[in-house]
Amino acid sequence: MIEAGQGGRVLANGTDTATWNSTRPFVLELEAVPDKCMALDHWLVNGTRLAGGRLSLAIAGNTTVRAVFARAIYAVAITSNSSDAVAVVSVNKTSYTLPCVLFVNACSTIVVEPWETQELRPLNGTLSITVEGDTTLRLFFQLKAQPLHGVKIYVNGTLQEAKAWRDPFFESSGTIETTSDGWIHLSGNPLVLMIYVPWDYTRVVVKVRDVSPPPSEPDITHPIDICRYCEWGADPFAFGRSVRAGANATVVFNGCYTEPWNFAVRGRRFSEELPGVIEIDLHGEAWVRIEAYP
Repeated sequence: MIEAGQGGRVLANGTDTATWNSTRPFVLELEAVPDKCMALDHWLVNGTRLAGGRLSLAIAGNTTVRAVFARAIYAVAITSNSSDAVAVVSVNKTSYTLPCVLFVNACSTIVVEPWETQELRPLNGTLSITVEGDTTLRLFFQLKAQPLHGVKIYVNGTLQEAKAWRDPFFESSGTIETTSDGWIHLSGNPLVLMIYVPWDYTRVVVKVRDVSPPPSEPDITHPIDICRYCEWGADPFAFGRSVRAGANATVVFNGCYTEPWNFAVRGRRFSEELPGVIEIDLHGEAWVRIEAYP
């Protein structure tokens, strides 16, 4: 006698025949066929528990076979694009750090909510997923720039603290110090600094002096790059100039443009790249002073 518990059926020698009779020994090839969202848990052969999806039995007497089915369990792997900071999600209101693997009942629904943290901003919204098999879910996060304090610029003739950030997409290191007369001493390899100058300050004067290469690379003449982001929507250009090592220079922006400009950068990598932001990219050491005028 062949029986199937709730949640599936059994094929015996490829058929649904449940009762087999014979006057001599024979072999039954048994295959459990679970319903959707179910899986074979085990077999019972004359009350003895056996494992395996397929079962080959040599029948030599009265035998009862039962297939016992249970709700299938699937793996849900959740990863993120972030390698610089720990991403966090809530799954059915329980928090997990990424990457993680969860095991859930088949055909159940999970609600995945990416969380904003001090370092990361989620780019996905809340997702509701019905799990019908092993699933891999990749979430995307945007790295936030970390604010700096003590960076000062001249705004219409008055020295005042400005909003400033290190660019989060570079392994930016080094020191940033502002003197009492508004000169910002920069030292790093690399050091990428973003300084917000409101867009309505259309004339920005950036004075640069004493540009020098890093001590570890004294023979490489790294320039310092200075650019400004424009008010051109969500994907702006930034125009700028490079000042070579050993040189002193003044870079004047009228709106976004400087004459002459010798490079342009397209694209907004993170939300702090606002119109008006001055970006300074340095390998080595330099002194910079920024003056903004309406």
